[in-house]
Amino acid sequence: MAALGVAEAVAAPHPAEGAETAEAVELSRALSRLLPGLEADSKPGRRRALEALRRALEEPGPAADPTAFQGPWARLLLPRLLRCLSDPAEGCRALAVHLLDLGLRRAARPRDALPRLLPALAARLAGPVPARRPPEACEELRLALVQLLGLAVDLCGAALAPHLDDALRALRCSLLDPFAAVRRESCSCAAALAQATPERRPVLGCRELVFRNLSKILPALCHDITDWVVGTRVKSAQLLPVLLLHAEDHATQHLEVVLRTLFQACTDEEAAVVQSCTRSAELVGTFVSPEVFLKLILSTLKKTPSASGLLVLASAMRGCPREALQPHLAAIATELAQAHICQASENDLYLERLLLCVQALVSVCHEDCGVASLQLLDVLLTIVALAGATGLRDKAQETMDSLAMVEGVSSCQDLYRKHIGPLLERVTASHLDWTAHSPELLQFSVIVAQSGPALGEALPHVVPTLRACLQPSQDPQMRLKLFSILSTVLLRATDTINSQGQFPSYLETVTKDILAPNLQWHAGRTAAAIRTAAVSCLWALTSSEVLSAEQIRDVQETLMPQVLTTLEEDSKMTRLISCRIINTFLKTSGGMTDPEKLIRIYPELLKRLDDVSNDVRMAAASTLVTWLQCVKGANAKSYYQSSVQYLYRELLVHLDDPERAIQDAILEVLKEGSGLFPDLLVRETEAVIHKHRSATYCEQLLQHVQAVPATQ
Repeated sequence: MAALGVAEAVAAPHPAEGAETAEAVELSRALSRLLPGLEADSKPGRRRALEALRRALEEPGPAADPTAFQGPWARLLLPRLLRCLSDPAEGCRALAVHLLDLGLRRAARPRDALPRLLPALAARLAGPVPARRPPEACEELRLALVQLLGLAVDLCGAALAPHLDDALRALRCSLLDPFAAVRRESCSCAAALAQATPERRPVLGCRELVFRNLSKILPALCHDITDWVVGTRVKSAQLLPVLLLHAEDHATQHLEVVLRTLFQACTDEEAAVVQSCTRSAELVGTFVSPEVFLKLILSTLKKTPSASGLLVLASAMRGCPREALQPHLAAIATELAQAHICQASENDLYLERLLLCVQALVSVCHEDCGVASLQLLDVLLTIVALAGATGLRDKAQETMDSLAMVEGVSSCQDLYRKHIGPLLERVTASHLDWTAHSPELLQFSVIVAQSGPALGEALPHVVPTLRACLQPSQDPQMRLKLFSILSTVLLRATDTINSQGQFPSYLETVTKDILAPNLQWHAGRTAAAIRTAAVSCLWALTSSEVLSAEQIRDVQETLMPQVLTTLEEDSKMTRLISCRIINTFLKTSGGMTDPEKLIRIYPELLKRLDDVSNDVRMAAASTLVTWLQCVKGANAKSYYQSSVQYLYRELLVHLDDPERAIQDAILEVLKEGSGLFPDLLVRETEAVIHKHRSATYCEQLLQHVQAVPATQ
């Protein structure tokens, strides 16, 4: 009869057989010859049939094609293999489990097997009474069955949801199995099932029970969450989200008590308590109208800003549906951007929780954040400015990039370009009252440093602010910070402050009103540090390739006297940079410098040849080469004869320097100047050659002077 049933199953067309491929029909006919053996009375006969099926499925052929395999598997193999799970022979049951595993992996639609597979697995792993031993007596086979259940979870995922009762019935027993390997596999399977199936809503009876008794349970629970015993706090905090999950929107009437408890519990030192409380706040956001919970949370933050309050707000927004939160987005962002919240503390924990609020808004509302991008950027800017930890600044920067992405722009610099005007207008409103520790100064510094090309569009805000804040009467530490930022942007002026080509129009303000006052000498180390910072800015300005030669000459005309005085600074860096600036000035001016002004320069450079720093001495020598080139380009060279003669004498002294590198540099200076008054140089050299420790350099110089006319 069994053979007849199989033959009829193959002969009678399945409703979908008309759509089956020739390979599927061929596989069905091949299986029909093997399946009757599964109904044999003898154990060896059934085992031989199962072995034959295993070979047929494992060998290359139609069974290897998932599409061709799906129909015969669902119609013919699956129901008969499931019956074999209760075969009296242990070997047959093991082969049946192996073939079911193979079939699930091979089938094109493994989820189609779940309505038959899950009840069969539950029947073998769970008896009618949980305390009794399972129907499957073999430990290894129980392990294989749990592994088969795990495979079904991996392959089918959320499709197991309608069959969750059968899966849970099987796991409820296998988790208590005497065989340790079965228990371990059951734990892994339960974890995978929890991840795969959607959240497993509580039944109506439980929800109703919690709702009726919530007013009795909640006060005691909220009290225990702040208990002095750690274990009590942890367990109470873990129970709160369970109650809120069952209470759903009925928690609204208890919201004030719940939020007050969460504000306090989120300050707990135990991470487990804080974690459970954030989960509770997420459930508040899920079930309670944002109009209600935002009114309570934001009013509390307005009175007493705290890290715990921000964490509760961030968690509630994270749990709130997008369509419910979107109408309140602008109001939330505006409130967060208020100084009494975003500037309330420089503590990294507070700023981290503030960042969580912005991240929650961006992750929930996505492109809807465009209506509040200015306020959100303002908050992120404050976090970057005030954060002490580099990691927190990096996270805020990443959130800026995320905000830019949801707004449809490529980077945070595009966000700055969009909002830099209003940002600077707000930040610089109080610039006359800034000190080194003013949050607005730190924000201004971040904007200038990070806005990139957008900075070139905001010069009407930036330059007047710098002019006012960099006056000698202002806070010295603040001036040092601003000079540092200004130097940074000037070094890459084309990509920042001059991106629109407008910076040269502010050149007079920068030189006369910003740099000149700060280059004036004043006593004290702080004043010296400011002069160093100002000289660095001037060097960045003159070497940035933003200014034309004529503009650099204008800067020289204004600042050369102050730069010459900085050659006497105690700071080696200041003296070195000053030499380089003078060199740039001279190269740009050529022979156009007024003779009187040109003559005033070389004595100051000569003094630097006695500097304690060889770097400064080398820079001074290089600048003297440029000075001599300027004299060569001048019209009345005779006007400079006495000055050049004095220069020859002083340079010849340094030509006998103990440092070889200095001797080489001085030799190059003398060679450059030899063409001006060669006879004069020869006389001066011959007068001192016998005084030098070695006549080598003097001889080289004389040879050069004699060779120059011949080569010319």
